[in-house]
Amino acid sequence: MLILYGAVLQKNQTTATMQQLVFNAAETKLSVFSNYLSGFLSSPARMYIDVEFEGMQLLNYARESALSKGIITDEEQEVTVKAKLSVGSEVYRVELSPTGQNLDMIGSIDKRAYKVKVLEGKKIYGMEEFKLLPPISRHHIVEWIGHALENKEGLIALRYFFIEATLNGDDLGVYAIEEHFNKELLENRKAREGIIFSAKPNQIKIFNEKIISKDINKRNQIRLLQSALQSVKNNEIEIGRIFDLEKFASHFAIIDLMDGYHAVGVNSIYYFNPVTNLIEPITREYNSLRYSDGQPNVDELMIDMYQGEGDGWAFANKLFKNNEFTAQYLTQLLKLSDQKYLDEFFEEVDEDLSIQTKILYRDDPFYKFPKEYMYERQQQIIGWLNQDLSIVASIDEDNHALYNIKVRNNSPFPIELIKIFSPNQNFESLSNNIVLPGKEISLSIGLEPKVIMNDLNFSYKIYGIQNIVREAIVVP
Repeated sequence: MLILYGAVLQKNQTTATMQQLVFNAAETKLSVFSNYLSGFLSSPARMYIDVEFEGMQLLNYARESALSKGIITDEEQEVTVKAKLSVGSEVYRVELSPTGQNLDMIGSIDKRAYKVKVLEGKKIYGMEEFKLLPPISRHHIVEWIGHALENKEGLIALRYFFIEATLNGDDLGVYAIEEHFNKELLENRKAREGIIFSAKPNQIKIFNEKIISKDINKRNQIRLLQSALQSVKNNEIEIGRIFDLEKFASHFAIIDLMDGYHAVGVNSIYYFNPVTNLIEPITREYNSLRYSDGQPNVDELMIDMYQGEGDGWAFANKLFKNNEFTAQYLTQLLKLSDQKYLDEFFEEVDEDLSIQTKILYRDDPFYKFPKEYMYERQQQIIGWLNQDLSIVASIDEDNHALYNIKVRNNSPFPIELIKIFSPNQNFESLSNNIVLPGKEISLSIGLEPKVIMNDLNFSYKIYGIQNIVREAIVVP
């Protein structure tokens, strides 16, 4: 019976919740009392939702269906029920649907995730569509931190904040409101209305396609987007012609800092800017930074993960083949890894961060955001950038007067070869060559008569950023 019960907890992803509670409690210790008081004194907005009996039965049926499948499929997400939603003195007619894919969105029968669509042309908090999510599904305040970093770097950031909710008179506690991908998101970010889409191998999904396709200009934009992506896939145009390199560089660097690689791949969302005709990133679901996972470790950065050919629709692979993008990404990574950057960031968001965290304490006074992990992450990234890069130089040919040296770059970084020299023989030959990841070059140098070939070294650094100069021997 215990084994079966454990299997049910695991299936509903309740065990992960319990694990996080234990680890957070160990970190908060006695501060849980002040957290409880702070949560009690906080004053979040409250939503009142009323769903008729038949609607609740339909939502419950969708939940049971998803639990039996082990995942929330499109079939369950298409279940829609009418409801009334009140905020303050305003009453709205809305539609509720299940949302998400993983079962943590519906693991608790009392606290499920919903997609909310406001009817009659009205908006709630300036949004026509949004999600109501259990905060744990976005790792509490972590998602808020990620969006605040995006906002600081001028990226399109979703509105994300916490409220309290009541359903049919039952207090559901604290919920996260996460903005949906539509024109209100772009308006809030002062961006021109354009195409928002996701990309999978051999297809793209346009958000709100039925609505925007009624406009001939939007249909032309969709056609232009599809054509451009096809051309990038077929290597007919450079990726910098259609992707905003600067914004993707910031996007990837933030993901590295947040250790939030869950936000790339199938979770990637894009915006096609009709003014610049460039694609920009929209980030969500970092799914990182919690004590139960332990301290983050740098096994790979974005630049390591997306080397080589990869999937033709895995745009990151093609971005890292672009020298301009790689230089911008490394520059952003270095900037975000400076301790002063995080100090200034947390100072800027301190008031809003405190308000949102205190709301979370109403439900979970044991919660603690692992702020120190972000500073540790900075140090790990710096160490990763300063690691030995396994650059190999060897004698390719010796004709006694002119020596051909082959240099191979086995690292994921573009390398600037600075010079070939002999520390003992007063010899130096400047190089100023760039060697791309996985590539090799050959160069010729003329040696003075008394210089011994077996005593040559070379120096190099990562191209495009200020970093340490490394030295290695030229293999005889």
